[in-house]
Amino acid sequence: MDTRVLTAELIIPPPLEPAMVLMLRQWLMETAEGNVEKVIPSMTRDTVIVVQLDQAIPLWRMMRELPFVVDMTADPYAENAEEQTKRDRSHRRFEVTLKSS
Repeated sequence: MDTRVLTAELIIPPPLEPAMVLMLRQWLMETAEGNVEKVIPSMTRDTVIVVQLDQAIPLWRMMRELPFVVDMTADPYAENAEEQTKRDRSHRRFEVTLKSS
């Protein structure tokens, strides 16, 4: 999956380490050159990060290579392939599992 993304919603399920979320946020701003528009934190439910990128990049491929990302799946809440094709292809949702200690 090498789809280029302009806007991404990163859904991070618990348990999570706040330090890992901060590392991801920093990477998104510095390396991916993104603008983190929103962080909805939670220790008991999903944490959501919404990032707007200046240019479309292969975010899925880039993030899977990060040492603190254990797993990443595309659009975990899409009901079917038809729903995915209806959505703007430059706006994607990803479920991201971060490393824990």
